[in-house]
Amino acid sequence: MAFLIQKSCLIRSLALGCFAVLALALSLAPGNALAQQSPLSGKQIRKITIEGLDKTPESEILGRLQFRIGERYNPEAVEREAAQLFALGKFKRVLGPYESKFEDGVAIRFVVEEKPIVYKVLYLGRDQLSESDFYSSTPSLRLQEGDLFNEYLVEQDRQAIRKKYLDEGFLFVAVDHKIETGKRGAIVTFTISEGSRVQIEQIIFSNNKVDSGDVVELNLIIKADVRGSIEALRNSLIGLSTDEVKVVIIHTAVGAISQEDVQLA
Repeated sequence: MAFLIQKSCLIRSLALGCFAVLALALSLAPGNALAQQSPLSGKQIRKITIEGLDKTPESEILGRLQFRIGERYNPEAVEREAAQLFALGKFKRVLGPYESKFEDGVAIRFVVEEKPIVYKVLYLGRDQLSESDFYSSTPSLRLQEGDLFNEYLVEQDRQAIRKKYLDEGFLFVAVDHKIETGKRGAIVTFTISEGSRVQIEQIIFSNNKVDSGDVVELNLIIKADVRGSIEALRNSLIGLSTDEVKVVIIHTAVGAISQEDVQLA
């Protein structure tokens, strides 16, 4: 009975797998089938248009295409250009190509949605660090006013701002961001809750008898709520090592202190 159930499940899994592969193939290459059936294939290209452009001149985009007006229409080659247009990094979406009869040949049309320009970058709640600190020290912020908006860079800069504060001892810093898009472009606002600076100034040992010339190793385990706090605290503690006392971090982790941590220490 178990064998029959396993066999049935295997057949069902194979069937679903075949269906998934077929669906993927259809989604990746719908244009090839259309290209083979296109009645306009081989006709001369009489017109090429890029719709949806606002900030980018159409001539600039047309110059990037690998086909020209007057050439013979090759549907497969033209379809590949959609991916090339998207790879330029200027557009959120690229639709097409759409073909239609035009005069005695064919017209090719792409529809694009441009990425907005970064109009402003704002930092709210910043007090202990200057804006120049954000761009001068590493990791330097990459989002600049006037650049094309890139949501990936927004998240990278958010993490970079947080790391700068952690490196300065602000272990409880929180950084959020908001994106607003208007006619002039995108306004990116980083809201910073700095919190208090945490600084370990001194570790005092009492009732310890150490022979002259010996070095005492202080084994420590650091547990915190987030990884960035751990790294900042770790660097501060290691910096307290002296000729007589060496701070050794034997374990770091995110979470609460457990019995295993106590035994390890």
